[in-house]
Amino acid sequence: MPILKNKNLASTDQGHSRHHEKRASFSISDSETGTGSIKISKNADGHMEVYFGFLQVFHRYSIRLTFPIEYIGPSITCETTAPGLVIHSIDEDDKTATVELEYVPPGDRVGSIIEELVIKSKTSNRKVHAHAHMEILGRTQGKPSLKQGVTCMEVLPDFLSSPSEWIASPNTTTDQSELTSLD
Repeated sequence: MPILKNKNLASTDQGHSRHHEKRASFSISDSETGTGSIKISKNADGHMEVYFGFLQVFHRYSIRLTFPIEYIGPSITCETTAPGLVIHSIDEDDKTATVELEYVPPGDRVGSIIEELVIKSKTSNRKVHAHAHMEILGRTQGKPSLKQGVTCMEVLPDFLSSPSEWIASPNTTTDQSELTSLD
């Protein structure tokens, strides 16, 4: 019988196995703003860096991105070519603009993903590129704690039927008692 190995396992000095610890580190300036804990900063070159946090494959998310209207000006439009990212609505008041998004992370990619939104003002003719940073977890990599403004709308059927991160190593046999579950 083949031995099962997890692509995400690492050996420790004691010969035991544990998950690789993958951490996202975001450096945010003092001028950080945003709704709840979605982090937003504006670079010197005028780009917005937006940090949505941890999401999971085969889930559909609703995301409310709120930012100061002074970043771009009133009467905004928003577009993207990112697969799985859909813009549903844009609302504005005197101080903020809110873009309602829907996002389904790609099922074949886990790790850091950066998607781009282009936000334009019809009034001022200014344009800002917003880079949406997300850490995408695989099916067996735990459950993300969602930031305020990010809501899981649906767990897609593929979540339970997709292959896991476990792979079989050919030409190797082992006793079933040696296999341990990480869940």
